[in-house]
Amino acid sequence: LAESPLRTFNMSKADLFIPPIPMAKILCSSGGNFNLPMQTLSEQETFKKHKGNKHVLISTTFSLYRQNYRSFTGMKPWYDRMYNMTVVQSWDPVSYHNALLHHKTLEWGDYQSNGVVDPSLSRRSVSVGLGANNNSLKLCLASVDKFHNSSNFVFYQSQTGPSVNNSTIYRHAPMTIVQDNGSFPKSSIGWGLVPEAWHSEFTSSKFCLNIRGDSSHSHALWRSIRVGCIPVIVSNQLPVYAPMFKSTLNMSDYAVMLDEKDLLNDPRKALLKLDNMTEDEIRVKIKHLAFAQRVIFTDHPRSLFVPAFLKEAVLAPEVL
Repeated sequence: LAESPLRTFNMSKADLFIPPIPMAKILCSSGGNFNLPMQTLSEQETFKKHKGNKHVLISTTFSLYRQNYRSFTGMKPWYDRMYNMTVVQSWDPVSYHNALLHHKTLEWGDYQSNGVVDPSLSRRSVSVGLGANNNSLKLCLASVDKFHNSSNFVFYQSQTGPSVNNSTIYRHAPMTIVQDNGSFPKSSIGWGLVPEAWHSEFTSSKFCLNIRGDSSHSHALWRSIRVGCIPVIVSNQLPVYAPMFKSTLNMSDYAVMLDEKDLLNDPRKALLKLDNMTEDEIRVKIKHLAFAQRVIFTDHPRSLFVPAFLKEAVLAPEVL
C-alpha cells in the first residue's frame, strides 16, 4: 500500500484514509497500550470531519475485534469512538452478524456458536482471510501442469488434540482413510510431519483439505492458495464468516465446497468424488485459483492486491 501509485499525500484528493497503526504489534507488546495511537487518530481534523468514516483500520489479529475479547484488551475504551471505521480483519463480523440476524433459513451446520448474534464492534468490516507472512511459505503459481504433476491426491495433516465448537469430529474424520489398505489414491493424510516433509508433501498435492477448527476459518485456506493446491473447504459457514476479498473473489470458483455432513458420514466416498472431476472442471478451478493468487498475495509477479484491497474497503457492507 505504501509503495502503490494509487497512494496520495494530498488528503483533499483521498477517498480513503489508512492510518499506519500496527494493531497486532501493539496487542502483543508489554501492556498493549492503544491510547497514544488512537488518541492521535481521533484528534486528526480529517478523522473528526468524517467522524471515522472513510478511515480503514488494518487489524487482522483475530483477538481484537471479537465481543468476548472486548473487555480484555487495551482497545476497550476505543471501540465505540472508532466504530465508524472500516476494519480489515481475518473474518467478516458485519456480514456474519447480518446473515445470522436476517437470514434464518441458512444452513449453518452444527457449529456451536450458531444462532449467537453478537453486535459487530465496527460499522463496516472486510475479510482478507486468516493468512500469514509471505516468507513463511513459498508462492507456487497455480497451473494445470502443476496439478497433474503433483504426486499426492489429497493433502491433510492435523493434530490429535481437540478443537472447540464441535469441530474435532470433522478434523479427525479423514484419518479413517489412512487405514484404507491402499485402495485410496496416494495422499498425504496424517497427524503431522516434520517441516521439510510437510512442505514437500503440501506443495506436491492436487487437493488440500481445509476443515473448520476452533473457528470457521483456518490458515489452511491461505496456505492452499499459496502453494497452488485446489482447496477443499469443509466449513459450511466460511463463505459468510470469512469470505476472502469477496467483492472480487468467489470461493466456489477456485475451491471445492464439501458439506460437513458428507465428510463426516463417509470421508472416503466424499473425497473420491474429487477424482471424478472432468478436465474442463479442473481447468476452470485452476484458472480461478491462479487469479486468486494475484488478488491475495503482494509478492505475486502480477499482483492485484492493492486495487482489490481498496475495492473491498470501498464496498464494505454496513451493519443492518
